Amino acid sequence: IPPPEPELTPEAMLGRAEAMRPLLRERQASCEVLGRIPEETHNEFVRAGFYRILQPRCYGGYEFSFQTFMRVMIEISRGCPESGWVLALISAHAVVVAAFPEQGQREAFGDSGEMRAPGVAPPGGFATRVEGGYRIKGAWDYASGCDVGTHFFGTMFVVEPSSEAPRGAVFVLVDRADYT
Repeated sequence: IPPPEPELTPEAMLGRAEAMRPLLRERQASCEVLGRIPEETHNEFVRAGFYRILQPRCYGGYEFSFQTFMRVMIEISRGCPESGWVLALISAHAVVVAAFPEQGQREAFGDSGEMRAPGVAPPGGFATRVEGGYRIKGAWDYASGCDVGTHFFGTMFVVEPSSEAPRGAVFVLVDRADYT
């Protein structure tokens, strides 16, 4: 999957974030009232390529450095801390997905390369071993950015079918179609 703008540079990406700062400041109160980033902000983040900063290039990302990622997140947060928080949280998990086996990466990044995954670290459910994998069930009381996420990362306790006792923990990636 080629990135949307193959010639985009880290400097140009940072310039986009700096240019967006005044607009984000104007929207900051609205963001606070909504309890989420405004839809137009999310759409601008998509168009700017911000969600793809750390994403592997072979899956439609820019594979820029952590330094570039941090500089862009700082600039966005200078405009609106809430928007910076959501952007950083859901786009940084591309690095986690990049460590998945190839099949998992292909499934997560899909045909378009659109992959945004908020996550919650405290366990909120249970994963029970079944033939071919795990059956998962859980609930979390929040996940910043879940409304614009294409996936969700959640930590779960692993339980064996014959016992209710936890045997460890796993971090699961759930497709948007499979959660509410």
